[in-house]
Amino acid sequence: MRNKFIATLFWIIIISILVIYPMLPTNTVKANENNYQLEKRFFLPSFITQTFPKDVSIIRSRVSKINTSLLINEYGKPYNTKFIKLNLFGNVVYRGIIIKIEKTEFGYVWTGILDGIPYSYFTIMKVGKLFIGNIGSPQGVYEFSNIGGSLYRIIKINPTPPTD
Repeated sequence: MRNKFIATLFWIIIISILVIYPMLPTNTVKANENNYQLEKRFFLPSFITQTFPKDVSIIRSRVSKINTSLLINEYGKPYNTKFIKLNLFGNVVYRGIIIKIEKTEFGYVWTGILDGIPYSYFTIMKVGKLFIGNIGSPQGVYEFSNIGGSLYRIIKINPTPPTD
């Protein structure tokens, strides 16, 4: 009698777990469109604010990290990718079309144009472990360069020469 009770109790517990467990809340973060898009962006949030000396040649700037895994693998070799999302500022996001990847004596160079933007270009260079880049369009010219560690400064260049 006792063995039958234990066997019945065992099956009740198993069936309860199978029915109730999927309905329990979890702390698992589910992938969604926003997480996917963030991973695909070249410039990543740094959550660091840094003050730079005033420079009239710079209209705006921000500090960022870069998602190098969009261009190179874990061995530092370039992927044969065709597109890159260049999210320079919150309201300045371009889709770059990579036209050419070159190996140089210092590293690699990616060159291309901005999708749907006439008279545009971009160049991204990898020298050693660091990256530097220049992005140009009729809407503005932008540059990014390393400012130490994994941090990069993105700037929009002022096209107006300073007046004396």
